[in-house]
Amino acid sequence: MGNRCLVLILCSNSIGTISGFIGALSHRIVPLLLSADIDKELFNRLYNIYSPEYLWVPEEHTNQYSGKVVFSDQGFCLIQTTCPPIEMNDNLALLLPTSGSTGSPKLVRHSYENLEASAKNVAEFFNLSFADRPAIVLPMQYTMRLSVITSHLYAGCILILFTESLTDKAFWQLLKDAAVTSFTGVPYSFEILDKLRFIRMDLPNLTLLSQGGG
Repeated sequence: MGNRCLVLILCSNSIGTISGFIGALSHRIVPLLLSADIDKELFNRLYNIYSPEYLWVPEEHTNQYSGKVVFSDQGFCLIQTTCPPIEMNDNLALLLPTSGSTGSPKLVRHSYENLEASAKNVAEFFNLSFADRPAIVLPMQYTMRLSVITSHLYAGCILILFTESLTDKAFWQLLKDAAVTSFTGVPYSFEILDKLRFIRMDLPNLTLLSQGGG
């Protein structure tokens, strides 16, 4: 991708999303994280305001965006747009949409020091180790889920990515088969778990529950 620039990543619970995110950070490319299911009008607003030089999008969405495909891997394509280079602060590492503001073009700026300190502090607070296997359920563009990802990667853990709903039988089977050790949700997630009589389930490997967003 050449020089330091902005890449807009359309996120899904996938290896492609995480590899694109880590690859960008590793080469001081600034990722802007949005949902792969983002409203088209909101996407256009953000695109016009922030002018990303590149898009990292799921392959099935490639034909929805103009530009040249210059790379593909893990079910994702890198699209080079016609947007000109923009100046960015040297400490800027990441841009995230503000929590709960689906119609707002405002973003939160994170520095490299901020991301590293957050990952380290969460990993140390929960005493994470390489043996932990977190369930990644929340969308990556949410601050809470991103914190789960970065803190567990910092600790050298394996990430278990889920696309199933909490009410899907396959989700609970995979939770057992993958020996998941931790789960992070929002208040609504735990309302669902309560209705499913979660506390009665036999999940011997699950030792940590955490909540964000409330």
